[in-house]
Amino acid sequence: MEIPLEHRFRIDDLRLAHSYLSERFPVDGFTWRMARKSKFDKSRIDWRKPNCVIAEQFGVSNEAVRLWRLQAKAPRPLFQMALSRARRYAKVLDRIEEIRGLPKKTAEQILGFRLDRIRLLAFARRHAQLTMGRTPWNKVNFKLPSGVLARIWRVRIQDVHTERERHHRGEPKWRATRNRTLLTNKSFVAAMQSEERKADRFFGGCWGTG
Repeated sequence: MEIPLEHRFRIDDLRLAHSYLSERFPVDGFTWRMARKSKFDKSRIDWRKPNCVIAEQFGVSNEAVRLWRLQAKAPRPLFQMALSRARRYAKVLDRIEEIRGLPKKTAEQILGFRLDRIRLLAFARRHAQLTMGRTPWNKVNFKLPSGVLARIWRVRIQDVHTERERHHRGEPKWRATRNRTLLTNKSFVAAMQSEERKADRFFGGCWGTG
């Protein structure tokens, strides 16, 4: 028999309804015992992710993950949505240390997809501190003189001064001199070479690969 249009539900609506109801009704004893006997290593579970993503990762049902969450007394996930969208949010969490403090375009290259949705971009900026400019200021070593940083990161020295003052990055540890005596300071040379390698990886498009 044909189901009237007004009584039809989308799959996502059914999933959300199931999630809503399952949180409000107790679990029967048999299901609870089966969840407790599961042999999966639950210490590897990232509880920040929703049940549907964790279920896909371990190859179990959403209900099993819900019971694991209750058993572990884990907090609620950071986001709740359909699996197709949740995968991208989960990948941001998986690679959060690689993209932390990077410009948006560089983070997109590492993640393999565009942060084109407003909520997704806001999530990445909040948890990974992404920047909207072209220079990864949060990765820059501001102990180096502004002139050295300007050369390495291919920006104007005034841009470095502005970033240093606006975000309270602190004064440089070393002061640039005209007689190039800094080049005899081993700690300064090591810091400068490290910064150059960092910039080379960034401009070479292989940030986060090594």
